[in-house]
Amino acid sequence: MPISNDGPPPRKSPDAAGEDAASGPPNESGGSSASGPPDGSRRAAFRVKIELGLMTLAAVTIIYLLGTISSTTASGGNASPDSQIEALTRMGISPERASQAIAVQSEVASIELGNKIVAALGDSYAGVWFQPAEAKFYIGVTSPASRRTAEQVLATSGVAPGSVVIQQVRSTWRELVAAQEQWNKEHATLQENRQASTGILPQNNALRIELSSSTPAAERSALENEATTAPVNILISVVPPESFNDTPKAKKTCSAGAFVKKTAYCEEAITSGVGIIFEPGTKPECTAGPMLISGRETYMLTAGHCFDTPTVATGASVIKGVKSKFTAGGAREIGNEVAWYWNTERDMAAVKVKSPSGEMSEALPIPVPALMAEWGLANPVTPHAVNGQEKAEGVAAGQTVCHEGMTSGEHCGVIKALNVRVNTEETPATEHLIETTTCSDFGDSGGPYFFRNKAGEIFMLGTEVASSGNCQGATSFRTKFEPLVGMQGTLEKFGILNTFTGKPLLTTANEKRP
Repeated sequence: MPISNDGPPPRKSPDAAGEDAASGPPNESGGSSASGPPDGSRRAAFRVKIELGLMTLAAVTIIYLLGTISSTTASGGNASPDSQIEALTRMGISPERASQAIAVQSEVASIELGNKIVAALGDSYAGVWFQPAEAKFYIGVTSPASRRTAEQVLATSGVAPGSVVIQQVRSTWRELVAAQEQWNKEHATLQENRQASTGILPQNNALRIELSSSTPAAERSALENEATTAPVNILISVVPPESFNDTPKAKKTCSAGAFVKKTAYCEEAITSGVGIIFEPGTKPECTAGPMLISGRETYMLTAGHCFDTPTVATGASVIKGVKSKFTAGGAREIGNEVAWYWNTERDMAAVKVKSPSGEMSEALPIPVPALMAEWGLANPVTPHAVNGQEKAEGVAAGQTVCHEGMTSGEHCGVIKALNVRVNTEETPATEHLIETTTCSDFGDSGGPYFFRNKAGEIFMLGTEVASSGNCQGATSFRTKFEPLVGMQGTLEKFGILNTFTGKPLLTTANEKRP
């Protein structure tokens, strides 16, 4: 739906800790609490975990160790230069271990270890995840054969000894996805009524099912009994109804001085992370996402719901002016040709950038450079270069992730669950998203999700879609983003780059195309 920016959204109640309270670090001898028996036997007794979501605020605070976001300033939300480390210290991890965890994450991303594991294991792939409290990367395996394959990948990867653990689990990724799709099909009415939500937790090798506390007790009990005979691990938690209130949030200089919410701008062409507005509106509505290219043409990504009502499954192409607020002369149009989707499968849009544009205070660079505003890094005078992308199969639960929004600035958190959907009163309830613990506000929709490695390089992950909670004092958050590349297997087709085919991400490696 079109997003209004008339004041902050209403505060949501903190969502339940759910799986976080009992994820626990996996271990070599017995697996995590939900991973099944150490030998991976399908005959093992199935475990159903029921967690009360109606917790006291004190309990939620103990689990998340969050409180008010300390990096938010009165001017609109600057994060500290170490915003990723701060995201981990809010979880109770020491700064030293947080720094070590970021280093491991950087190393794993640099060698594309997750992608190599996916390719090597094929149908036996069982997921990867981080345990930041241990500064370790985990690889799930379901058999001696898959363990040997994983060991062979590690032996040639060059990864530092001791930073990767191979963990025996019960189910493959495909088995988890199949179980999720079957549950969604059989209980579609519960999800349509915003009484249930599903996601995949690689760190628990489990299908997550969240049930609203408004669901009748008898029905909850029946679902719990049903889960005991499921072919995969299932974690069931009961959460407050408010947890289902997701809301779509709709080389020159960046904004000088302190970050100012809703007026974030950069001068050079169009920069990911700045505010964008739409005719005939006059106020910022969304945030510019990563850029794509096709030959000499440049395209700006953002959220599909920024444009209109839900679309048919094939998408839509419209002529609609899109402007960004620049340093001189107010809002300037960057393009008016838009291809967009907002349906159960996708919430994404690509705006063709005008080339050249006479409205810019300076001529539009050709080609447009690969840039992202970094509102959290001491207000740099120049945007940061975009170095590359991280594929969804390399995006692991537990890893740190950040986003830039024209309303909230920069905020970071960790990946919480994969293949989840938006739970909103509006239709459609978009699926195949990645859930994080970052916060966001109205107007952040479409903004970039990324990972910043230890060298300061930026790797794009996707675009903001929706969230529950906000950055004004809530204690827990659920944001969801569209991944650039869809998750492993049949879900790949839902990724942004597989939707806008023939348009790769614009990075410093290809910005100087002929």
